[in-house]
Amino acid sequence: MNELMINSVYVNLLSFSTNPSFVVSTLQSIGAEPLLKFELESRQWFERNIAARNAAFYSLEGFTDHVASYLSGLDNRARYPLVIEDFGEKIIGRANLKDIDGAERSAEVGCQIAANACESYSKKFVI
Repeated sequence: MNELMINSVYVNLLSFSTNPSFVVSTLQSIGAEPLLKFELESRQWFERNIAARNAAFYSLEGFTDHVASYLSGLDNRARYPLVIEDFGEKIIGRANLKDIDGAERSAEVGCQIAANACESYSKKFVI
């Protein structure tokens, strides 16, 4: 079976740890408002590492449109948008699988991780 199916994945950062460190879920499992809050809080950090987004992206309407376009990619399997949360249900990152190749069982991963999460997990997590 070559289908990609993720609802929630509990990730252990250290292989010997019995307690998961964060949860990875599909973008559809969270509303636009908490995700926009995450994007706004992390904006300066992200823009140090990636090209700045259009100002309209940071409005609720613009961000809702962005989420809808990513979810349409999920519907046609063009991309798989994910949200990363800690166990306090605080969003600490987003990841996107794109260029998904079921036959090769491969995909390109792009991610944005909040600065404070990078500091907390940097010694433990490698993609």
